[in-house]
Amino acid sequence: MGSLLRNMAVGALLVAAQLPAFAQTDTLDVSNGEVIASGSWDDGNFSITYNVMAMGNEVMYTYTLNVPDTPAVSHWILELCPELVLDDGGSFDNDEFQVTMGTHGSLAVGSFGPGSGNPGFPDGASITGVKFDETTGVGDVVFKVITHTLPEEGSFYAKGGSANFAYNSGLDSGDDFILVPGCDIIPEPTSFVLAALGIASAGMILRRRR
Repeated sequence: MGSLLRNMAVGALLVAAQLPAFAQTDTLDVSNGEVIASGSWDDGNFSITYNVMAMGNEVMYTYTLNVPDTPAVSHWILELCPELVLDDGGSFDNDEFQVTMGTHGSLAVGSFGPGSGNPGFPDGASITGVKFDETTGVGDVVFKVITHTLPEEGSFYAKGGSANFAYNSGLDSGDDFILVPGCDIIPEPTSFVLAALGIASAGMILRRRR
């Protein structure tokens, strides 16, 4: 029993000291049906690339919306865990959702769906997440977001000009998704250390009682 407890404690300490890093990159494209789009964006001219990198207890999500110079992206919506971006009072929590790159006029958090402001949004579908409004610039749009949560599959929707739109096929009836910030918090390294110390202490107590 003492050997088992020591091994468990050492294992927990090793996990704490060597939290795994990971990176994943992928692109969804109009040309192979992964993205549904309209107008000039439907001529093989729209794709979205995501890159997810984690180290320690932070995850950086980079999204690149590859679009022609015109029309530029006017707004886009990213699905994510609502608890991630709202604090206990219902206000936006910049500590848990840090936008480190990307020009926008405002952020809105909520549930978004079909309407005049979102042309082409699939009927019966919705995205709960954050809307980056009044994005500016010509051509590709790049956003970087840092959170403390693990990724999960999710959707996006983007609008350009008056009628151009794009979204991943999984928002409708397809099976293509991007990786987005989920609800599962990455454990703090301290938690692993405390767990290891607790296991070790329990082993010492058991040995003393014997």
